[in-house]
Amino acid sequence: MKLQWSLVLAVAVVAASPVSTSLAGHGQPLPAVKVATRDQFVALKEQVDGQLQSGGRFEFITHEDRVALTRRFDHMQSLFDKFGSTQAMDPKSKFALTQDQSEVKAILSRHDGERQICESKTLSGATVRRNVCRHHSDVAREKLNEQKDL
Repeated sequence: MKLQWSLVLAVAVVAASPVSTSLAGHGQPLPAVKVATRDQFVALKEQVDGQLQSGGRFEFITHEDRVALTRRFDHMQSLFDKFGSTQAMDPKSKFALTQDQSEVKAILSRHDGERQICESKTLSGATVRRNVCRHHSDVAREKLNEQKDL
């Protein structure tokens, strides 16, 4: 009897959490933002810039985050222009670079079109809730289309 109640409680807890983000089934990993040389940085920036375009992995980035990303990339560029590599940087500059890299990774993760978003939904005609997972890019595209229709 205790086992049944425990099972019911566990199901209730899972059902109560309607939205989650899952990395299961995640495609390609994010670009490695931890770079040590100017050449690696240039390659990273080109890769990310290409994916920010329409149809790219990060095409649905918000204006605010695009500005923040540009600001972080500009600061990283200035550090690499001044020092050339992380080996030549003083501790204060290395710390600033690490902060920039961390923020870039957070922004890219937040707007990754391949990120899975899972919701617990009751489908029409059903009585049991099911997890429905979609890519972030599909959800963003759907919202954009709904706004266009209004």
